Amino acid sequence: MSFDSALLDLMGDTVLVESLASVSTDGYNRPVYSTSASTYQARHVIKQELVRTFEGTEELATSVTYVASTTTFSPHDRIKVNGAVPGPLMSVQTYPDESGTHHSKLAWG
Repeated sequence: MSFDSALLDLMGDTVLVESLASVSTDGYNRPVYSTSASTYQARHVIKQELVRTFEGTEELATSVTYVASTTTFSPHDRIKVNGAVPGPLMSVQTYPDESGTHHSKLAWG
């Protein structure tokens, strides 16, 4: 992945991702996240956009986040933008270039 420096200049936001490690065994099946978090440069935009959700329905997202990363994000990860969760994660899309995954777009409800 190679990002143009002008594109990275537009990505002034930060995304923090904690991957789902397991489910608790205390009878409540709560998610247990990894102790190490990954941080990525991103651009968070408040805009309405029609997206196809993980369940396959079309819904209106209230914001999107473009993430400069080749990582594939899971709907089970705990993802924060600038220290807060912008809403329920509705969809994750990855965009390729000639080398593979270039960036991801996360849509929030």
